[in-house]
Amino acid sequence: ALDAQGDVLLNSSRDIAMIEGADLVRQTVERVVGTQKGEWFLNRQEGISFAAVLGKRFEPEQLKNEIALALKSVDSTFLLETFTHETQDRSLRVTFAATGQAGRIAASNTY
Repeated sequence: ALDAQGDVLLNSSRDIAMIEGADLVRQTVERVVGTQKGEWFLNRQEGISFAAVLGKRFEPEQLKNEIALALKSVDSTFLLETFTHETQDRSLRVTFAATGQAGRIAASNTY
């Protein structure tokens, strides 16, 4: 299990806290959409292209497509159901929901 900053959580016995089921899927999705494609050396295909997020020419449809592809990399049956975005100052918050064999997840990320 990871906290909001991506740090490993420990349980009361000071062992690494484990998660499973829907929580694990949601956390995996959040990590994948928060990773720049090519950044993680163990899987250069994991993540999204931050070019869809950064710069003055933000294209919501391009980011929506990137997130849909990232969802498929976690569970090939995922279908993106909802996608919203809002900008504030120099940040972008994306919220989305998807359903697949693993169930329904709702997640968000800030870029």
